[in-house]
Amino acid sequence: FYTAGFHEPGSGLACGMNLDVWNDLSDQQKPLFHYVRLAQKFLAKRDVVTLCGSGAAVGTAASVSEILKSEGIAVVTRIHTGTATHVDEIDPDARSQKSTITIEVRRAS
Repeated sequence: FYTAGFHEPGSGLACGMNLDVWNDLSDQQKPLFHYVRLAQKFLAKRDVVTLCGSGAAVGTAASVSEILKSEGIAVVTRIHTGTATHVDEIDPDARSQKSTITIEVRRAS
């Protein structure tokens, strides 16, 4: 299964917003808002966008999908959860499990 990702070469994306609104956001809200705007930009050009999170980012991916859904921008079409093995860079024998989530959203009609 393959889907377009952020790592692929292509044109850059940008979004603008009122600086006063940005400054009023908390430090926890700023990264979340960034991902919501980025997903909106991708949904403007594609019918389907896949959101992925691992470890602490699972909650962020879920929040982004819920915001998109509540604003009527997207419909969640698939959710897959699981775990991935994390190998420590310093000690390759040290391994831990991290939760993962993949959420497919489709542009709302």
